[in-house]
Formats: sequence, C-alpha cells, structure tokens
Amino acid sequence: MTFLFACLIALGLGFFCGRIFTISKTVTSRISWGILLCMIFTLGYGVGSNKTILNNLSSLGLQALAICLATIIGSLFTVKVYLKWRENHDT
Repeated sequence: MTFLFACLIALGLGFFCGRIFTISKTVTSRISWGILLCMIFTLGYGVGSNKTILNNLSSLGLQALAICLATIIGSLFTVKVYLKWRENHDT
C-alpha cells in the first residue's frame, strides 16, 4: 500500500514540476531514456544478485527468457511511441 502512495506522490510531483518548469523536448527525451535504462539495469542487477533465480535458471528455461526480453522490448517500444506522440502533439 505504501508503494502505491509513493507512486502517486511521484506522479503528482512530476505533474506539478511539468506544469511549473519548461524543459525542451530533447532534454525530456534524454531523461526518459536515461530513467528507462536505469530501470532495466536495476532489473538485471536484481536478477543477477538473486541466488534463488540463478540456481534455478536452468529450470526456468526459455519461457523466463522470453518474458524478460518481452518486458525490455515492450518498455523501449512504449517510451519510443510516447515520445513520438508527444513530439507530434506538443504545442
């Protein structure tokens, strides 16, 4: 429950900062990609440091690899589509 509140607070702060501060599209794009890459790094670090996952990696198999790759590709695609949409709809 506290995680949900933290997410809502972060969303609210981002909204108000976006209304108050003016940042160019290129800077916003770089920030978005940077944050996404940090999130993917954190995911990889979490998997790499988890002994249970590493010990069971052979039994998890291709299905786990496919889910992981789909998550990464989906995240990259979503950010790219959003930035393209924002580029076309910003005034």
